Amino acid sequence: MRQTIQKQISQIETYDSEKTKMEGVIEHLQRQVEEKVRECELYRSKHEQSDSSKQLVQQQIIDLNHQLKHKEMEIKRKDADYDSLLKETKSLRKANDDTQRQIEQFQIHLKSNDQRLQESENNSKIYHDYRERFLKERNEDKKLIKNMESTIAELKNECSKLRNQVIDLKKLKEDLLTRLSKPAGAKLTQGNADITDLGDENRPTKLAEKFSELYDNEWKDALEELISLTSSDVKAIEINLEIVSSAYRFCCSLSQMHADELMHSLQYLPQFSDETVSEQALKEDKDKGATIPQHIQKDIEDIRKSLAPQMIEVVEERFCAVAAKIIQRYVQNSKQKDSDSDSRKRYGRQVLDDKNYQEQHVDGARGFVDKESFESSSSIDELFLLFDKTPFTKQFARRCAHLCWLMRIRDPKIHMVYDLESKKDDFNNEMFRYYTRTGKHMDYLVWPALFLYENGPLLSKGVAQALLRA
Repeated sequence: MRQTIQKQISQIETYDSEKTKMEGVIEHLQRQVEEKVRECELYRSKHEQSDSSKQLVQQQIIDLNHQLKHKEMEIKRKDADYDSLLKETKSLRKANDDTQRQIEQFQIHLKSNDQRLQESENNSKIYHDYRERFLKERNEDKKLIKNMESTIAELKNECSKLRNQVIDLKKLKEDLLTRLSKPAGAKLTQGNADITDLGDENRPTKLAEKFSELYDNEWKDALEELISLTSSDVKAIEINLEIVSSAYRFCCSLSQMHADELMHSLQYLPQFSDETVSEQALKEDKDKGATIPQHIQKDIEDIRKSLAPQMIEVVEERFCAVAAKIIQRYVQNSKQKDSDSDSRKRYGRQVLDDKNYQEQHVDGARGFVDKESFESSSSIDELFLLFDKTPFTKQFARRCAHLCWLMRIRDPKIHMVYDLESKKDDFNNEMFRYYTRTGKHMDYLVWPALFLYENGPLLSKGVAQALLRA
């Protein structure tokens, strides 16, 4: 910008010098004109000038006038250029002033930035110092946290040890209290259903709660699965009812055989294979069999309860064979469209109440299922393959066997009502609740009822479907 201004100023100075020269030339020409005028006047005064010289002088005057006009025009052009240069100079000076002000503002801004930069450098030093202090403090905090964690771990270990000691002491206390109260408790609770051991997790009320939860959860899952298999809601309900009732009767037989074998092994001595004993001697031994006292019978019952977690898994596996047979029969009858209504009564009578079922029932209780008893079934593996295709039903069957076993190894034994005496009975609202519709008469059973013992108080209501007609 400055160079442009200087260039314009130099041009203005050049125009000024040229103007001065032109003014000198004009003055010189004016002087010549005046001299010519004087010469003309001289010639005129002499009155002796010839026409040719007069024309020559006039021509010279005309030329000089032309030159003068040309110079005047050139001077005017120079003046116009001068004026434009002045205007441009003014505008350039104004731009120069604006630029100067901008430069001053920029310098002020630059100074401010320098100050800020200086402050930033100072802040950077402060930040660096703060960061170093922070890192140092953080390392110290980490060391402190590590020490505290190790201390906490030690305290947790101590607490765990103390907690274990407390648990051991509580167990010892409970064992001692059990030993002290066991003889008296055996006399009070043996066969007495009115007295309940509140410390027993499998007492009748708890089992009734679990049985109701079985209906609310596993029963519904199995029902949906069986509906998709049989395409019938009623058939699916019948299968579920047959599974739970069969599990109950299975556990009745198995628990009774188990109890009989325990009692027999305690009452009578075993016979060696090479020992020769007469029938009279065996009869005398049987008559002389040891009588088991009541408190020992209570001990045997407690032992069976304590062994229940280990026994239940075996019971579940054995009952799965019976449950698989139930499903296989229903599937076969569904495919064959068997119209024999007596084989399965829609209101709850069990198909497996016949002799063949009882034989299979006892075989299953002894740990095996006779392949010949499966009639058209090719093998037990095929049955279980069918059962594996219905996992929710399989889980339902296992859970039924689980709870039924716990019901039958206690004294008194919980009783289950899973059958109706006849169809069109009046709906028993005290024993059953409605399934999906209400009515005065019962149509078929959906879920069995539980009693504390046979002909005893009700523990859990069953579920039944009412007839559509009144």
